[in-house]
Amino acid sequence: MKLPVVTFLGVAVIVGATLGISHFLEKLKPEALKKTFETAIPAVEVVEAQVMDLAYPLSSEGVVTTKVETVLSAEVTGRIVEISEKFNGGALYQKGEVIARIDPLNYETAVSQARSAVANAELALKLEQARSEQSKRDWLKISPEKEPSDMILRTPHLKSAQAHLTATEDLLEKALKDLERTTIRAPFSCRLKKVSLNLGATVSPGTPIAVIYDPKELLVRLPLSVDDSSYIQPQAQVQLYAEIAGVNYHWPAKILWNEGEIDRSTLSTNIVVQISGDPLITKEFQLPPPGLFVKAQFEGKTLKSVIKVPRSALRRGNQVTVLNRENKLEFRKLQIVYSGQDAVFASEGLQGKDLIIVTRLEIPREGMSLVKAKSTKG
Repeated sequence: MKLPVVTFLGVAVIVGATLGISHFLEKLKPEALKKTFETAIPAVEVVEAQVMDLAYPLSSEGVVTTKVETVLSAEVTGRIVEISEKFNGGALYQKGEVIARIDPLNYETAVSQARSAVANAELALKLEQARSEQSKRDWLKISPEKEPSDMILRTPHLKSAQAHLTATEDLLEKALKDLERTTIRAPFSCRLKKVSLNLGATVSPGTPIAVIYDPKELLVRLPLSVDDSSYIQPQAQVQLYAEIAGVNYHWPAKILWNEGEIDRSTLSTNIVVQISGDPLITKEFQLPPPGLFVKAQFEGKTLKSVIKVPRSALRRGNQVTVLNRENKLEFRKLQIVYSGQDAVFASEGLQGKDLIIVTRLEIPREGMSLVKAKSTKG
């Protein structure tokens, strides 16, 4: 019976020691520091919206083309026996200057034959006129009281002789024209674009000899979106410019017409402008050469009371975020009337002095609190 008593006493001692150590450690444990967590309010940069008038900027680009271009063709048959010394692509000719000649021998012969025929016809007419006068005199001697008939007066013979003379004169005129056409002249002041035939070639009416164009009548077709084309000022001036050998050249131009058709693939229309020469430019580039790629600036209508918005502030769906008077975030939907490279211009959605947020927020929420970090004029 002594063993259970000893065991009980041992257990009691262990329990008591454990409780004492626990109480001792409880008193010695360090007290945890209490921290207060505060929510950080994002700081954003803003731009103050300013109401302004904007001269609608319009720009485009295109290739210089010729306004007057034609194929110089032969009008008669023959062999080319003469060409001008500068008969080559790029040569300049004044109106009426000789470009080439076709062998005129056959046409000179035709002119001689036509002149001979005219002379014979004139003689025949004079003989008939003399016969008519003689017949009239003879008739008056026989029957002076009666009018002579047309046959007695040889009126049909006179008409035939007159008609024959007119026909031969027309043939002479044609022969002279054909002879003149053996000399091929510049129909207007022009530049040769392409030479098709050369000395010794045999040609017939319609055979192309060269392609010519008027170097002073140049056009550019400038594509603009349908919306942009509606902002062109009436009688607007156009400035064309291009860089040639490191030098910037400018040429004034005037609007001729709008082609009026819409390209369905680009939803654009073409404005055709005519280039005017600038006497202050060196002679070589007084006008741009055809085929040159040029850029253009138009005068556009003035947009009244629009607000400039930095492109960096624009969000999806033409929205911007605004910092209101309570330093809360607001979303605004813009009506954009012009979109530039660095900014857009809106007619609706903002008012003057609104604070446009330009800082990119990861998850912007309507009504979230913000702090203005910086304010600049728009």
